[in-house]
Amino acid sequence: MIRLEVGRKQKFLTINDTSVSGLHAYLFVNLKNENILLMDCNSTNGTYLYLSNQWKRVSKVYLEPNLKIRLGSFEFVSDEMIKRVKSYVDKETEQTMIPINCCEKTNKPTASKKPENINETPKRVEKKEKNNKVMRDEYGNIIQAKG
Repeated sequence: MIRLEVGRKQKFLTINDTSVSGLHAYLFVNLKNENILLMDCNSTNGTYLYLSNQWKRVSKVYLEPNLKIRLGSFEFVSDEMIKRVKSYVDKETEQTMIPINCCEKTNKPTASKKPENINETPKRVEKKEKNNKVMRDEYGNIIQAKG
C-alpha cells in the first residue's frame, strides 16, 4: 500500500487553488489490485463527487475512469489523476525491484571470506581497480582504498 498526499502544499500533487487545503486528501494505492482510494483529510472545503447531476460531499471514493471530482472548488476528471498515480507507482516499484539476473553465478565473492583458522592473519595484497589502489586481503576483502 502506498499513501500519496494531495493539496495546496504537497509534493505528490500540488493544486494551486486557495479553496484546496494544504493537505486536502490522501490517495491510497493498493499495489496488489491497483485500486486507488481518494480520502478527504477533514478539509475545510471538502471533497465532492458528481452523481445524478449534483455534487455530493464524500469522505472517500475509489477512483474509476470518468468520475467528476471536486476538491474545494477545483474540479477535475479522475482519468488524469489515475494516470499520474499509476505512472508514479510504476517508477517507484521499478526502483525497488530486484533485477532478474541478480542471482546468476559470478566469480565475485558474495560474502566476506574469513580465514578457516581464527588465529591466522590474512595476507595483504595490493590490486588496481578502476584507477584506484585497493588494499585487499588474500580472500578478496577490501582492507583499505586509496584514491
